[in-house]
Amino acid sequence: MPPAVTPAVSPGQTSLTFEAEDIDELKDTLANAGYDDAAIWDEAFGRVLSATAPDGTKLWIDERSKDMYGYKVHETRPEERWSVTPGLLGVDQSTWERLLDVLGTDQPVYYGPGAESGVRLELTTNEDLDDVLRRLTAAGYEATRTDAGLEIMDPDGQLVVVHE
Repeated sequence: MPPAVTPAVSPGQTSLTFEAEDIDELKDTLANAGYDDAAIWDEAFGRVLSATAPDGTKLWIDERSKDMYGYKVHETRPEERWSVTPGLLGVDQSTWERLLDVLGTDQPVYYGPGAESGVRLELTTNEDLDDVLRRLTAAGYEATRTDAGLEIMDPDGQLVVVHE
């Protein structure tokens, strides 16, 4: 029997990850901005940069693959009805805004309260939330309508919020 494989992340954890064209350049950019612990290593699927945010959160940045290892890239368009926004909970917003600026991302981020820092996905749809609620319920998911939108627990026990 093959040895058991232990995943790097336990179920129920959501990590904040990025993708960059050139992680060597990004490592230099981070070092120049005072993020000195950035490290790069090779994985089976490509190169990865890790760095630590000021609050201790570990960031993972994959280098965009140039060698697809036999896989084919399919150009797709984003689903027009849905968008995903990462939510950073229980963090110092100004510190994270500075870090995200250094990383060069213009991705909108939701900042919210939390007893401890964490990451949560926030979904936004242009569909009627009652229609989405009916589909979720019909598929066996338990969703709750709140003032913020719909709240659903994902299979790992993480809260997902859907906004209209």
